[in-house]
Amino acid sequence: NTAQARTAVYSVNTLSGGCAGTSFSLTVTVDPKPVMNSFTTTVKCSGVFFSVTPTSGSVVPVGTTFSWPAPIGTNNAITNTQSQAAPGTLNIYGTLINTTNIQQTATYTVTPAFGTCIGNTFAFSVPINPTPSINNFTRVVCSGVPVNISPVQPGDGSIIPANTSYTWLSPLGVSNVSGDFGSGGYVSSFSATLTLNTNINTAQTVTYTVTPRANSCDGTPFTVVITVNPRAIINAMTALACGGVQFTVNPTNSTNGTVPGGTTYTWGLPTVGASVTGGDSRLTPSSNIFGTLDVIGSIAQTAVYIVTPSTSQCGTGSSFTLTITVNPTVIIRSISRTICSGQSFSITPADEPGNTIPSEVTYTWAAPPTGSGFSGGLSESSPQTNISGSLTATSNFIATATYVVTPSITSCSAGGTFTVQINVTPFPNVSPMSRTVCGGVFFSAVPSNNTDGLVPNGTQYTWNAPSVTTASLSGGQTRSTKSNDIFGTLTNQTNTPQTAVYTVTSYLNACQGNVFTLTVNVNPRPILQNVVTTTCSNALFTVSPTTTAVNNIAPLGTKYSWGLPQLSGSLTGGESASGQSFISGTLTNPTNAVLTAAY
Repeated sequence: NTAQARTAVYSVNTLSGGCAGTSFSLTVTVDPKPVMNSFTTTVKCSGVFFSVTPTSGSVVPVGTTFSWPAPIGTNNAITNTQSQAAPGTLNIYGTLINTTNIQQTATYTVTPAFGTCIGNTFAFSVPINPTPSINNFTRVVCSGVPVNISPVQPGDGSIIPANTSYTWLSPLGVSNVSGDFGSGGYVSSFSATLTLNTNINTAQTVTYTVTPRANSCDGTPFTVVITVNPRAIINAMTALACGGVQFTVNPTNSTNGTVPGGTTYTWGLPTVGASVTGGDSRLTPSSNIFGTLDVIGSIAQTAVYIVTPSTSQCGTGSSFTLTITVNPTVIIRSISRTICSGQSFSITPADEPGNTIPSEVTYTWAAPPTGSGFSGGLSESSPQTNISGSLTATSNFIATATYVVTPSITSCSAGGTFTVQINVTPFPNVSPMSRTVCGGVFFSAVPSNNTDGLVPNGTQYTWNAPSVTTASLSGGQTRSTKSNDIFGTLTNQTNTPQTAVYTVTSYLNACQGNVFTLTVNVNPRPILQNVVTTTCSNALFTVSPTTTAVNNIAPLGTKYSWGLPQLSGSLTGGESASGQSFISGTLTNPTNAVLTAAY
């Protein structure tokens, strides 16, 4: 029963043929034969190397070696079993794999040996706890939605013992996601709540490395890959619209919040005031927000929509408000103005009768089409509060420049265009004129275009009383009412030509032209009183009227014409004549009384 080698010493006598020889000693060393007890070791983890040196038994020599065939596992649930042939090793070892998710036992039949002494076999049992072996997980979630994974035995080759717990560290390289990261120790399930940072509108991926543990056995780490899809989170918005014109609003990422690609929208009827009409609901998802609103009156109104965004990955997001400021539709009547050549004009449509226009309306316009009769007229692309310009007439007729004007309200179109017609009146530019008339005879002078300068059709005139060469020229008067011609009646009370100079102002409609002179040369008219003269029968008589009366006016070169005289009694003779410098004739009186002839 000793576990150590012992010796037996024999004293041996020799004998041969009756002859006793010498004696010698024989020492026999007796090794102990191991006598071992069967036993069960402490629980081992699947896949983890173990080494056990048996020490229990009645004879356990130091240096005992062990050999064994492959162990037998329960229900064939133990793999990676190995045998150990003689002469064996000083301990029993192995790496056993439990292929189930519950504890299994592997039983070795072990043969001990000490030297050449083979002991009786004994049983060595090894309980093997399963080591968790879990396949990788992937999850797709929406921003801010918790992820919770409690792996269960799925039948896909994973090994998940009961009461498996998990630990993980924060993932690396995550810049656009915030939320729960490391576990802080072993917990019963994997969980995390990940939220995309503001304005991140594309899916982000976060990868966790998770280590499972069951019954103090650490398993192989596995990954949990979480794809975090963005949710539509849109801030309250405002936009402008023109009455009667469809508006379209496209929320944009960063500017209006988090707007994932492909976000669609639905909305109900807007909340509007009594002065707003239109506005429909939209229950079918749309890629933008649109509608048509109108305003009654000239004051901008608001309509408030409650809009619900949605994405294909994360469904419905939180509703937001869209406030539309609706500017009234402006329809402006065409406007006409008449200006003088070179004159600037400025037109404020709101001042025109019949127009109702908000004060914030501005205007842009194109240059009027180039035409004959005017120059100037520029376009204006920068919004203005009135319509202005300057035009110059280039002919003798009134030319029309037509501007096409576009009104706008706070950067949006304010309805259709309208026209502004500018009638450009040329300035008359009449040259100095002269006319020759007879004293006491009505005269009328009408300046003619080109001949007398630039004289547009319809030019009118006013004038002052003329300056005269002598007080004997009378009849010139002032004319303050516009007239189509320059007229008057001048009387020359001398027997020589006299001159009257009028200072005339020209006008075309309201446009005052130049001031010019009209010189009227007034020739005297012969003004002669009746003449009585006496002559003898058959004698030539001559009469020069200028010598017959003091008040006679007979300008130098006056000529006379007469017909046959009226004769009294039996008076004869007397001929007609014309263009004569004096009056003459011969008459015969055959009686003894005085007879008369009246020319």
